[in-house]
Amino acid sequence: MCCPLPLGLPHPAARWSGGTCCRAGQHEQCRHQRPWLTTRTGALALTAILTVAGLLMVVRTRPAVATRPPGETASRAVSPGGIGSSGAARAAAAAWVRQQVSRSVTVSCDPAMCLALRAGGFPGSSLLPLTPAAADPLGSTVIVATAALRNQLGPRLASVYAPVVIASFGSGTARVDIRAYAPDSAASYRAALTADLAERRTAGRRLAASADVAVTGAARRDLAAGHVDARLLITLAALATRHHLSILAFGDADPGGDARLPVRSAELAIPGGTPDPGTYLRSVLAALRAPRLPLLAARTRVTRAGAAALLQIGFLAPTPLGLLRMRAPA
Repeated sequence: MCCPLPLGLPHPAARWSGGTCCRAGQHEQCRHQRPWLTTRTGALALTAILTVAGLLMVVRTRPAVATRPPGETASRAVSPGGIGSSGAARAAAAAWVRQQVSRSVTVSCDPAMCLALRAGGFPGSSLLPLTPAAADPLGSTVIVATAALRNQLGPRLASVYAPVVIASFGSGTARVDIRAYAPDSAASYRAALTADLAERRTAGRRLAASADVAVTGAARRDLAAGHVDARLLITLAALATRHHLSILAFGDADPGGDARLPVRSAELAIPGGTPDPGTYLRSVLAALRAPRLPLLAARTRVTRAGAAALLQIGFLAPTPLGLLRMRAPA
């Protein structure tokens, strides 16, 4: 049996043979039938159909061309919950985890996200794939909560396993949250985070008041508000016992993270009047890398040179809680 001429795209299982549209598997049967375009009536019908189809295509495409903003690409036209935005959110979350999360901790994720993290260089031994058959993130430190995991764990994700968002990417169903796992309970983790914030405020104000530390207005506000990671506070206080410090700024907060979580990086300048900036910088770097320092920074980076040199110090996520109760800054 021959198929009629379609009004739009051809049927995916159809093909043309001598003017006749034949479905797959019926080629021989249709080829010997008389083509319906051999009569004048058929030709006129074809002309009318093509004319109407052309008008319909013009009507359907004209509004889209008129309303799309100049320069907009197809990728921008994807809805927030579409495949494109979901892929972008997953890629951004995977990049953040690879750059910001310690590789010594265990990260729980759905199999697709775990595969993306491993392909990007995150060690497979630190990944815990969660499936419907094995959905318990016990022993994790970080959970990468995609839509698949949110559906799988339901309300237990926030109420039991991981109450606090460290960073978030995307929106709607495409959203990917990086969450801190609560080893005891969600309630105890939230209480510990609140206590840690209060301790950071006290330690930050003490550091800003030190005669050996100069801080800009923005850095002083961050210290007073408790916005600075305890590891940074301890490290900077230890450095200040041997060197004068000039703190320019603390790093930006992670995107979409809980406001009670601290920033984990600082930028230091060479203090004004330093006679030998190079020697000063080498001495500070040696102190940062010395085993006797309470905590070793994950990243130290020097930009610029001479008296204008800047030193960046950073720690990885997640932020440990309660450090200041165990070791008060000098």
